[in-house]
Amino acid sequence: LAVEKLSEGDGETVSAAVKTPALSGQTPDIVFPMISNREYVCLALESIRKHGLGWNRIFYLDSSADLSGLEIEKISSFDDPALGDSFLYWGENMCLLHSVDLRAANPVYGFTPGKRDYMELVPLIRKSNPARPIYLYDGIAPQPVEKNKFIELTSGVKTAYPLTLYFNSIPTVNAANAAPIAVHIDKKICCSVKSRLRTCVFATWNEEGFKHLRQYLDEKEKKGL
Repeated sequence: LAVEKLSEGDGETVSAAVKTPALSGQTPDIVFPMISNREYVCLALESIRKHGLGWNRIFYLDSSADLSGLEIEKISSFDDPALGDSFLYWGENMCLLHSVDLRAANPVYGFTPGKRDYMELVPLIRKSNPARPIYLYDGIAPQPVEKNKFIELTSGVKTAYPLTLYFNSIPTVNAANAAPIAVHIDKKICCSVKSRLRTCVFATWNEEGFKHLRQYLDEKEKKGL
């Protein structure tokens, strides 16, 4: 998937980040910043508990969905003392497809179909951090985050924008391209998508794709695969 540079009118540039540190073997928490669909997050949680290795606790920040009965904890903010030093920023429409050690998670870049206008975010971020490069990660895979740096770089930024956001200017480890490790489901699953579901680590979906992914995973479970 292409990495794109997007420029503001005054010459500022927003780039899809290609380099940033991973979690260096730390055992991360998992944070869902916003939950709006109970069925989505149920699949996400189910996949984490089935396939995820090396994670600590699971939290959410905000929710408009009924989460009663789900094993997920509420935090008040990203500086909540219950949240550990590192975490995975996880969208409600993301799930694991195969077993993976989440302590080795690397940042992933890539754009899902129908990407939105990033420019509405730039003034908000620049107001808080005028001199720092801005990196945007699309919500196609969970992103590893160092808590203190995340708080520092996003301080004062308020947005309901549905991108996975993590800003980092320390170019030490190559990020992974989303194409080999994540598959986006937005329609009925065809043969080529089934092939990717067998090889990719993560899946994401939209409303149309969710029912097809849920059906695929249920059938796979019945077959004991």
